[in-house]
Amino acid sequence: MITKEDFLKLSITNFTRFGSHNYTMDQLAAELGISKKTIYQHFKNKQELVFASFQYLLERFKQELNDIEEREKDTPLRCIVSFYRMGMGKLQAFNPTFLHGLQKYYPETYTCYQVFKQNTIFGKVLPLLKSAQQQGILRKDVNPELFCKLHLFRMENVLFSGNFLNEYDREMLLEHFITNNLRGLMTGNYIRKHGFSL
Repeated sequence: MITKEDFLKLSITNFTRFGSHNYTMDQLAAELGISKKTIYQHFKNKQELVFASFQYLLERFKQELNDIEEREKDTPLRCIVSFYRMGMGKLQAFNPTFLHGLQKYYPETYTCYQVFKQNTIFGKVLPLLKSAQQQGILRKDVNPELFCKLHLFRMENVLFSGNFLNEYDREMLLEHFITNNLRGLMTGNYIRKHGFSL
């Protein structure tokens, strides 16, 4: 028997691959081998399915971020790099039209994405930057909040607009987009003792 979770898993896989607007309820029903009526027993319309499946995806992302944070909480900059390594991996699996489609056709779902991004950057990354600053890893003249706004908040817009995710290896993008910027914020004292290691 097909569970609600089965609907969510398959739906979000196809929405991110083909775009939420392009992938239809008929296609989902055909892939599951069921009638469209069966889907409507769980979700009253496509908008509700898009919202629920995206929430399911975000909950999985949150768990992965929490796991990384628990594993690397004593090395704040390495933790940030790991966050973005995971995030870039997720973005590479997205069709560039996916987020645009959410914004255009499913604004309530897109708002959830914006809230998730805001909470991740300012609720997880920013405290890690402040912790690194308190530990003498980052210079005192660095404004962690401004760094987040300038370099991190619109990352997916930059990566998708230039088609960078298809043109470059994820580790190269990570190095140029995140790691090198963090190294530029390090204190001279930390660099003398540890080099540019994160």
